[in-house]
Amino acid sequence: KYLVMKQGKYAIHGETLSPVGGFINKGESPFDAARREVIEETGMSSETTRQTLKQNLGGFNTPITYTEDGMPDGQTTMEETDWLYLGKYRTAANRGAGYTFCYLLKNAVDIVPKGGTKKFEGRGDDEEQSFLRLDPMQMAEALANGDFKEIKWTAVVAMSLLHQHNLLPPMGTSQIKG
Repeated sequence: KYLVMKQGKYAIHGETLSPVGGFINKGESPFDAARREVIEETGMSSETTRQTLKQNLGGFNTPITYTEDGMPDGQTTMEETDWLYLGKYRTAANRGAGYTFCYLLKNAVDIVPKGGTKKFEGRGDDEEQSFLRLDPMQMAEALANGDFKEIKWTAVVAMSLLHQHNLLPPMGTSQIKG
């Protein structure tokens, strides 16, 4: 099942569904930001992340590598097989806005007490939220109904569902030539 949040957002009328999201701290790799945000907001991550944190109490320190455009590439580490990198996308290309780095965490485990449950108190936005566990059909229905009310959430959910059905090729295998 997919763990999503049902929440109110300041700029969205009514409630919306969303995956975990957040910002990249200065000096932090996009992948480390994704792992940190998932832990902060849900109390969950991968078993490999749990072991990494036990060995390194200071947190993560994935080296940042860059693409030819000078931006971080967002790749996961080889050890983190439960994290899938879905890509880096410009959020408002004509306005020079930032990037969205998209990931899918499979086989998530609790690494903080009560993680992923109603009793977990995440650290993040002050907006009220609750967790829902949706099966793939419920995710597809929520996607079709517009329940993910921000385009970046819609895109990452659609890519996750495509991946589950083996319809999303690995990153970097585009057949489109310039």
